[in-house]
Amino acid sequence: LLEAQVHYNGGRYREAIPLYERFLRSSPEDSRAQEVQDLLLLAYWSGVRDDPGMLKAVDLYPDRPLAAQIRFELGGRAYKAKDCEAAEEQFQRVASDFPNSSFVADALYYQGECRLRRQDHLGAADAFRRVAEEHPKSKLAAKARFRRASAHFEAGDLEESARLYGSLSRDKGAGALAADSAFNRALALSKGERKDAALGAFEDLLER
Repeated sequence: LLEAQVHYNGGRYREAIPLYERFLRSSPEDSRAQEVQDLLLLAYWSGVRDDPGMLKAVDLYPDRPLAAQIRFELGGRAYKAKDCEAAEEQFQRVASDFPNSSFVADALYYQGECRLRRQDHLGAADAFRRVAEEHPKSKLAAKARFRRASAHFEAGDLEESARLYGSLSRDKGAGALAADSAFNRALALSKGERKDAALGAFEDLLER
């Protein structure tokens, strides 16, 4: 362990990693084990993020706080690469393994976006619902409500879409999304053949 620390402190993370792993295999009940688990994950994250051993370590020690950040950032990397299957797997693990993590709301939101890309509109709506209902103070809560309404629109559930847009349009804390929601509510009503209601919604938008 001391040898590993010398390598770690010198920035030689690749040399420190196998020593940390040997310590944890040989002394899993040691009082320092959790601290060493954190150091192992930090060594991977700081120096060799592309090593497949990092995910194995995350799987071995899923309750360590850094594991949530690693999974979230790997999900983000896959999302940017448009690999939604890999991204959603990581976002789902963040939400299920770390329910109290600060990354959960964002993970659920981008899980919803992944599902939209895969045309799973109702699955996306459920992910966005969880953001809005379980994490109402998240910076993404209002946007999640908007995207939930959009997902129902894409699924052809126009009544529910109009209802959700209408709720957000009356929320004073929604900012610019309130006006967009009022407009989209009118569109949903119009597409659903509720012409009188749609006309009233457009008039309400113009007045507001």
